[in-house]
Amino acid sequence: MNKLSFKKMKNKLLRTLTIILIITSGYNSFSQNNENIKYFLNSNQIEKKDLNLNYINPMNIDSLNIYKKNGVGYCYIKTKNNTINYISVDDILKKYTTLNCSSGNVLIIIKDKIIDNLSDIRIDDTYFIYVKTDKLSENQYLSDNFRELVIVNISLETKERKTGIRLRGNESTSIELLDSLNK
Repeated sequence: MNKLSFKKMKNKLLRTLTIILIITSGYNSFSQNNENIKYFLNSNQIEKKDLNLNYINPMNIDSLNIYKKNGVGYCYIKTKNNTINYISVDDILKKYTTLNCSSGNVLIIIKDKIIDNLSDIRIDDTYFIYVKTDKLSENQYLSDNFRELVIVNISLETKERKTGIRLRGNESTSIELLDSLNK
């Protein structure tokens, strides 16, 4: 892939992500009333609250069309395969950890947002999912009530992470080292 086509693809992805962020963040470009927008995912109408609970990989979005007719806004999101296979947070925890959410000692963070209700969260299974857990049991400054808490940070990424070696925390040195090893 040459630099020009990569740049075009990157710009298209950034535009798509910007539009999705505007729509899902509650910004209303159609009117003063958010209730005047109807959302459709692959021709199926969905509620705005449900749209915010779905983590759709932007690489799977084929088109995003926004229309306004008679004071009502319509947002049509079409994915490349017309279907999305979702996985739940419980599925992710079972696959990547030994934790059980029902214990009440687990705090879930997805894409830097604390999740307060896990039951309705659906994640596109085409994401590269990375899970990091932090147990607070060793922290001396916390009260005993919080020491059993485990923080699970789930990162959803569109590309697979490159493996790397960090030398004294300098990421550029580790990339240069990997490049020299690959030659």
